[in-house]
Parts: sequence; structure tokens; C-alpha cells
Amino acid sequence: MLAVTILTPIGNVAVMRDKLAHIVEKRPDSRERYVRHAIDTLTGPFEVCKVLYDNGGFRLAFINAYEAKNDMLVVVDVRNGHVLWNFMHAPSRAMNKHRQGDLLYKRYILEDKEKGSPLAALDI
Repeated sequence: MLAVTILTPIGNVAVMRDKLAHIVEKRPDSRERYVRHAIDTLTGPFEVCKVLYDNGGFRLAFINAYEAKNDMLVVVDVRNGHVLWNFMHAPSRAMNKHRQGDLLYKRYILEDKEKGSPLAALDI
């Protein structure tokens, strides 16, 4: 089993060859051409959310914003370690439905409109 480990702002993620077949099996999507965007999203995400499943488990949703037409979502499965499970590109508006659960990381700082002072991004 061939695997590569990628360091993300919230820890390591394994990319395992045997877990990627479903990403490239849909030939019309040709998602393999977005591999560099997926790696960029893992190493420098705009946001990372912890999304709960109904059974109590969860996944991690790495979201990255680009000036291009589409943004990138990378889903990391945590059941058997942190393993890249899926990725997709979509318009920014479509990413909003993936911004659910707990925000674990964000790459930006919000400004307080009244005082102009930066607010803490997160207490991690």
C-alpha cells in the first residue's frame, strides 16, 4: 500500500493510493487534474471544519478559496487515521453547505467594525 503523509495546520493526513480509486473513476469529472489544488488545500486551507456524522463519528472538511472560478474542498476521513477520502472543486457559493460543524482552523482574522481591532481567529 503506497502512502504519502502531508502536514496540515491541524496535523498529518495520509494520502493512500488504495483509497483514491473512487476519485478518478468518474471519467467526465477528471478530478485528478486538481491534485495540486487538493494538496495546496491540505497544506494551506482557508478553513477546516469538523463535521459530525449521525453515528457520532466525524470527518474533516478542508476548504480553500481561489481567485479562479472554483474553490476546493478536501474531505479527510478520521475513522482509520486521518486519511484523504475525497476532493472536489465548486463555485464559492457551493462551499457554504460544507461549512458546518465546528470551525477548527481559519487562515484569516476578522476585524471588529466598531473598534478596528483584530479578533482572535481561534483558540487552538
